[in-house]
Amino acid sequence: MEVHFDNFKFQVFRPVVTIGTFDGVHVGHRSVIKNLLKEASRVEGESVVITFDPHPRHIVATKESKTLLLNTLTEKIYRFSELGVDHLLIISFTEEFSNLPYEKFFKDILIDKLNIHTLLVGYDHKFGKNRGGNFEMLSRLCGKNNVNIAQTPQLQIDDKNVSSSAIRQLISNGEVEIASKMLSYNYSLKGKVIDGDKIGRTIGFPTANLDQNNPYKLLPKTGVYAVHVYHKSKKFYGMLNIGTRPSVSRRNERKVEVHIFNFSKNIYGDELRVSFIRRIRDEVKFESLEALKEQLKKDKKFIENFFKIN
Repeated sequence: MEVHFDNFKFQVFRPVVTIGTFDGVHVGHRSVIKNLLKEASRVEGESVVITFDPHPRHIVATKESKTLLLNTLTEKIYRFSELGVDHLLIISFTEEFSNLPYEKFFKDILIDKLNIHTLLVGYDHKFGKNRGGNFEMLSRLCGKNNVNIAQTPQLQIDDKNVSSSAIRQLISNGEVEIASKMLSYNYSLKGKVIDGDKIGRTIGFPTANLDQNNPYKLLPKTGVYAVHVYHKSKKFYGMLNIGTRPSVSRRNERKVEVHIFNFSKNIYGDELRVSFIRRIRDEVKFESLEALKEQLKKDKKFIENFFKIN
């Protein structure tokens, strides 16, 4: 896959194009991409995905209402590459760009710069200033410019509409199993291992504390999770806590720390990726370290049984 940052001069033959923010690259998005690839193959053209960075709501929304993300830009690029897209065009979303009418975007970029052959859109797709470019309006423009257009219908899982906002809500509620179905992969976080209080090792449960340096990456609900842990491409099992650790700290800081099963390496400074498989319980304040230790033993046993290990 070729990735183009604000570069509209790349060579592309008979482009079949779709446009969107595609946060999560979930099963609904994947349905659009599947149709995109199928149509590009049918017309003997190339597939082009146009997306934006930063997320448009980070520009047009107030600071308090900015959307938390399912994917960082790096994660989004990876998701598209694994789907087999030919070209990914990433447009810098600025305040000036947000005021571009959809008619001008269509003519200046899609027609004049890309010379598109076909436009594929999702069921609720809208773009341009005030999201004025809906399917009806785009169909008229496509008809006038001899461009084919098609729309992918709404997708449901377990009678629930699939959307990025629905998945964000599920993850915020700790419902990571349902979210994973809608994503088609396990929701994950990445972070470098940083110094912590090292209290866990004193009770037999050393943890890796993950630095979360992206303020817009969505964290799941506070609590304890069964997770897969990836270190240098190797997969391990573990239990992860998100929360303020009220049993051992008075600081009201939300932290992410993971205890990796059967693992004893020094990995400070290394990057870990953790995938959320199931939420086990709420975070609880225990009266003593011994009480915390006993609960952690129960948590570990439960997760080992869940993963069918040992």
